[in-house]
Amino acid sequence: MTTLQIVVLAIVQGLTEFLPISSSGHLVIVPYLVDWTDQGLAFDVAVHFGSLLAVCAFFRDDIMGLLRGGVRILGGDFKSPQAYMALAIGLGTIPAAAAGLMFAGWIELNLRDPAVMVILLDVVLGYGAYQDPAGALLETIATVPAESRPLIVASVCGTDADPQNRSAQVSSLAQQGVVVANSNAEAARWALRIASDD
Repeated sequence: MTTLQIVVLAIVQGLTEFLPISSSGHLVIVPYLVDWTDQGLAFDVAVHFGSLLAVCAFFRDDIMGLLRGGVRILGGDFKSPQAYMALAIGLGTIPAAAAGLMFAGWIELNLRDPAVMVILLDVVLGYGAYQDPAGALLETIATVPAESRPLIVASVCGTDADPQNRSAQVSSLAQQGVVVANSNAEAARWALRIASDD
């Protein structure tokens, strides 16, 4: 890797980590778009560690509270808010860490290919929402050449009584090949199933 690649990808990670988009996905797609060799999982872990350090610096007071909670747990106190939060975070980390260790090889092999792209969207209807979210989304999709277009899975939150009319929005999206799910959970399951099948 060149210094330019390292700097660009570190900036991409820093900018996308705190937005509701996939920073890991951007670390795969940026090298693909500019024709760089994939930097590998070790580099991705390193820049994510940089993000972790930034989060730790920002939340240092909260982290100190969690550490005090951890010490209270060792002393048998599970009832204080800090101890409870430390225990909950510790227990919640175990499945993610175990999955990461168990599937690291499979992830490296199967999910670092830009062809395995699924875009997961939540289309929100109602008063105050965009007038025609499906139309705006489809305009954006149309700008991407068909041969390089990722699969898009969307959940549409709303009803036919909303000004945008849920049925009309769902129909517009489905006609253009967007997989429409009935809920966010179903959309996430579809996206995972599709990505796994690729």
